[in-house]
Amino acid sequence: MGRFGVQSGLVWSFGFNILNMAHSRHASTYVRFLNLVNALRQMPAVPLLDAVEERLLGRLLAAREAGQLVQVTEAARMEQGTPERTAFRRIKTLHSKGMLAFEPCVQDQRVRYIVPTRAAEAYFEKLGKCLELARESAWSPSETETSKASP
Repeated sequence: MGRFGVQSGLVWSFGFNILNMAHSRHASTYVRFLNLVNALRQMPAVPLLDAVEERLLGRLLAAREAGQLVQVTEAARMEQGTPERTAFRRIKTLHSKGMLAFEPCVQDQRVRYIVPTRAAEAYFEKLGKCLELARESAWSPSETETSKASP
């Protein structure tokens, strides 16, 4: 059994099968999403990221989407509960994996901003597609229309 309890393509949590609990559409969709993401992460073209790297990269991409520039020192403090030295190492690792780039500040050459690369955007695009596939396979069109009509 793997780090997250993945066995034979099915997601297990704390020793019991989540699929037995998946009586609601949302739980079933989430289990499908986890299985798709697990399959995606096993593909050789997808870089292997640990949990800290993935959260940090997600926060940096969200900041970029919001039009914010994040300095290297700020990024190291973004991950609560993670020591700054560890965050700096993860930033370096993400850079070596081609997921982050550094851009100098125009006004102050001592300052460097962290910018997610196209590879990072492609990674999250693939995760987004997994989410869409999970939703599409969980709901039929008639169920989707019904669920929109009644919250």
